[in-house]
Amino acid sequence: QIDSENYVFTLQKAFDKYIEKQTGVKIFGLFPIKVALILQTMAKKLDEKLFFNVMVVGDASTGKTLVLKYYLFLLNHYFNLSTNGLSISIPALRGTRSSIDLFGKDYKIVTIGHLGTYHSIHIDEAGESEELVQNLKTFLLESNYSYDKTGGNGISKRRTAHVNLSQNLN
Repeated sequence: QIDSENYVFTLQKAFDKYIEKQTGVKIFGLFPIKVALILQTMAKKLDEKLFFNVMVVGDASTGKTLVLKYYLFLLNHYFNLSTNGLSISIPALRGTRSSIDLFGKDYKIVTIGHLGTYHSIHIDEAGESEELVQNLKTFLLESNYSYDKTGGNGISKRRTAHVNLSQNLN
C-alpha cells in the first residue's frame, strides 16, 4: 500500500519529533506555519525567488515565537538570525558603510548586511519599531537590495534571506 501523505507533512512530523527529542519541547499544532517554513526553506534551496516571507500574528503565549525560533534554526542552522524589533535596524539589514585599517591604510567598505548573510531572519515583535515596519516592505519584494538609500556606491546585492515576523495582537 502506498502512503498518500504529502512528503511535506512527513517532514513536519519528523521535525517535531526531532525537536522534542533534542530539547524536550513539544510544539502542538501550528501546522500551517510549520509547513510554510519548510516550503520557504525548499524554495531557498531550489534557488527560487525569496517571496515566501511569513508573518504570524496572534494572541500572546500561543507559540508563534517558539515555532519560528525552533523551526528556523532546525532548517537553517547558524544561517538563521533570531532577533526582535527593537534590536535590529534597517542599516543592519541592508549593510552599513565602515572603515577598516589594513596595514596602516584606511579602506572604506559597505558591509553586506543581514539580508545577504543569513538564509532566514526572524524578527519578533517587529511592530515595536515603526521605522523597521515602514521600510521592511521595500526589501521583502525585491531579489536585490542596496545601500543606496543613504548615499552608497550603487552596487546592489542579492538577498539571501527570507524574513519572518511574529507579532502579538494589540
